[in-house]
Amino acid sequence: MAFDPSKLSYEERQRLKSNIEDLRKKYALFMRKDALKVGDIVSWKPGLTNRRYPRPGTAGIVTRIFPVPIKDTTKSEAGSPYFNEELNVSIGVIDSDGDFVEFTYDSKRLQRIDSEDLSGKQVGIVCDGCGAEEFTGVRFRCTECENFDLCPKCHADGAEPRSHKSSHKMVAIEPCTEEVLRERLAIFNEPSCFQPGDLVHWKPGMKNKRLPELEQLAVVVEVLPVP
Repeated sequence: MAFDPSKLSYEERQRLKSNIEDLRKKYALFMRKDALKVGDIVSWKPGLTNRRYPRPGTAGIVTRIFPVPIKDTTKSEAGSPYFNEELNVSIGVIDSDGDFVEFTYDSKRLQRIDSEDLSGKQVGIVCDGCGAEEFTGVRFRCTECENFDLCPKCHADGAEPRSHKSSHKMVAIEPCTEEVLRERLAIFNEPSCFQPGDLVHWKPGMKNKRLPELEQLAVVVEVLPVP
């Protein structure tokens, strides 16, 4: 059955017009080509986010450019929100644990940003001591309490809310800045040539899996000739 807009009320027609205009703007933004290169600081184009990271107010740094796009085979069915989307750029972000984690996206969703656009806040974090939201500066994450963070002041004051103790080991996590992203990218790109039998552990700030744990040793059992 053909859609007949004449049957809509005035208010419904105005909402429809506004929705169509918004869709056309989003489409034009999505189709705009921004040539990205390794080392660019990037974030989502407005309204085009499709993942948890980077969060608004933070950013990522381009780690790889794929000359031939790859596809997420889990999104291969028509009707999937990202059906057939070509993934051609990987970016590294600082996750909530302070680790440098890599994600692969369609570059049409991303844009270069100026470092001044970064807020310097601990985005999405609430201090478990005083309740401050998205505070600035270093935050301190407890390695013994689950999902527990303190702002600089509460950490300096030795705050002990709930079951937390000031004697617990804390990890200092810097907010997302251009300097932090570039430092992590340099560490990420440090070459490593492994052989079966080598003992290994995470590079600083690179942990992104449950095991091995931070500072826990692992042994190389196989080196794959093709990634």
